[in-house]
Amino acid sequence: TFLDLQFRRVNYSFKGDNAKQQDASQNVALSMFNPKAGINYKLNDGKMLYASWAVAQREPNRNDYVNAIANQLPQKELLNDFEAGFRKTKGKIQLGFNAYYMNYQNQLILTGQLNEVGDFIRTNVGSSYRAGIEMELGIQCTSWLKWNANLTLSQNKVRRFVNIVQGYNGPNDYLRQDFSKTNIAYSPNVIAANQLLVNFGNWDCAIISKYVSSQYLDNTQNRNSRLNGYTLTDIRLKYKLPYVAVGNVELGLLLNNIFNYKYVSNGYTYSDLNTDASINNYTFYYPQAGFNLLGSISLRF
Repeated sequence: TFLDLQFRRVNYSFKGDNAKQQDASQNVALSMFNPKAGINYKLNDGKMLYASWAVAQREPNRNDYVNAIANQLPQKELLNDFEAGFRKTKGKIQLGFNAYYMNYQNQLILTGQLNEVGDFIRTNVGSSYRAGIEMELGIQCTSWLKWNANLTLSQNKVRRFVNIVQGYNGPNDYLRQDFSKTNIAYSPNVIAANQLLVNFGNWDCAIISKYVSSQYLDNTQNRNSRLNGYTLTDIRLKYKLPYVAVGNVELGLLLNNIFNYKYVSNGYTYSDLNTDASINNYTFYYPQAGFNLLGSISLRF
């Protein structure tokens, strides 16, 4: 069993104007008590069960305050994290299973929008959660071949999300949208990875595959601002030079996206209001590189 108690106090003091030339001077004091408790129980034959509960409170960062609407300061996050799992090590096999439920109050989540200098904007949401299971497997197939794999299945939801679409005819020109149990932005429900590790003397080779499921760029589950899922495969090669008098010299070559897959892993979005109360949605994507190489030389003394 274990118990950990932490107390944090953070003080912010800001002076000056924001990007809209409004007075952004602020003095903020935050007190946070973060207890954590858990139990590890060893079974026979390399098996272990564990469970834990933790409270984690986190303060907003500087950008959260700078991007905040006047007189609406961001609030600190409060997280209750419950986790339980099982691990087993037997011979050449390692197995792990973890289940988690993360219940948030005032979670700071991305809105999908950017501020005037290109930083992502976050906002507090009253009640939200992240829940899922994580599985990992490692097998030492032979003395020179190892296989690792992991899989995460999750649900990441805002219990109630209020979206304000602003028009251009003054502060009263807006549309309010209420959503229930929408997906949190930039939160895929499935992430999986696979590694084959090969070692021959001074040579190391890793074949790495990763899958990320579709995800949304905002918190309204707008299908027009969704990123499609993608799968990538990389190869990593390392060669340790023999007979080096001083230190170790290692040559490396990383072959990224070997199948030249065209994919998008990030972007941003925003909406505005027409005079007839219809909504315009604008979505922008960051396409990623196709096949590319990276070479390296590592010196260790």
